[in-house]
Amino acid sequence: MRKGICFLLIAVLLLSISPVSAYAANDKHFIPPGLAKKGGLPPGIAKKFIDITDAYNWAKEALERMVRKGVISGISENQFAPSRNVTKLEALVMIIRTMEWGDDAENAFDLIKKGKKKDRLKNKIQDWGKGYIDVALEKGLIDEVDLWQQNFTTPATREDVAKYIIRALGWHDKAEKYMDEELRFKDAEAVSIGAVGYIYLIDKEGIMKGYPDHTFRPNQPVKRIEMAQLVANLDKMLEDDEDDEDADDEDESEIFKGKITKVDVDDKEITVKIGNREKLFELTKRTTIKIDGKTAALKDLSRGMQVKITVKGDKVTKISAESIRKEYVGKIVEKTEGTVNKLTLRIDGENKTFTVDKDVVIEIENDQNDDELIIEYKTFRDLEVGSKIRVEIENNVIVKIKNA
Repeated sequence: MRKGICFLLIAVLLLSISPVSAYAANDKHFIPPGLAKKGGLPPGIAKKFIDITDAYNWAKEALERMVRKGVISGISENQFAPSRNVTKLEALVMIIRTMEWGDDAENAFDLIKKGKKKDRLKNKIQDWGKGYIDVALEKGLIDEVDLWQQNFTTPATREDVAKYIIRALGWHDKAEKYMDEELRFKDAEAVSIGAVGYIYLIDKEGIMKGYPDHTFRPNQPVKRIEMAQLVANLDKMLEDDEDDEDADDEDESEIFKGKITKVDVDDKEITVKIGNREKLFELTKRTTIKIDGKTAALKDLSRGMQVKITVKGDKVTKISAESIRKEYVGKIVEKTEGTVNKLTLRIDGENKTFTVDKDVVIEIENDQNDDELIIEYKTFRDLEVGSKIRVEIENNVIVKIKNA
């Protein structure tokens, strides 16, 4: 199946991308949680970058897709720097986010900050990147030699990115088998000895090709716009791969659909109401959980969610859930500030307590001169006990607050 999948990437050659390169299927209805909380997507995200001119038409859709998904961002509010060389750290971050390992990177950085993990790159890169490097090492995208060199702020070359991609796809062992192969490029001697297998495989599978002059140019830096196009196609490839696996699972597995009535994080169990009866499912370490198509954890599931559970043999292999979104109007009776902020609201004669998302959006509308509506953005500290508010709840967490 790998060969079939790889044809989706043939036109995505990092340094041989042309204006007619193949683009991953559009996903215009996807809104990442952060932007969804703020009311949706601003029109034409890529258009806000004033340096994305018509010369980059071939990559605009790819850029739009990956900005929406939070995989890439500009260097400022309205600049993307498309022709700037992507650094090794930036390339790793984009690939890690595309592989949906971003949460792992955040958790790793949290452990580093708390001193529970060694900071092996102290004063070498910005703090935010340390978790990504930790994940890159753990997942095998880089090795101890890369870590020892500590040159993650230097430009990523075609050879570097080829290695990152092959390793991210789990093809490291396959690449090792081709280390003694003869490369078909005129500049084959420029390829590092330890990278021959990667270049051979990525060319053999059609993921990255050479130039019309039969060179590969392994030491040429990759541009940011080229990396944007690549991760968009990588993202689409992973989605198609997942769809194929789901189809295979459904052929061989039993599918249950229902509503969650109980979540037990300690015992790794969930109870689901299917029709008129309840069924208990025990999860394993290999059970994958997704909410609205995004990787999640057992603690992220909550009562009331609609779920599809895939069971193969006697093992729960996959749980696919849909977010619960509700809206309430109530009066603040208690406000708790701390590591996790909470609000207790009086709703229809009953007190209900909710956790407040760390990225909660608080909008207060004010009428001025009866013909102009002013929206002020407040902080959690600005909320006052006794105030009447309207809240948007997602999975029992407040994601948006407005005046009632």
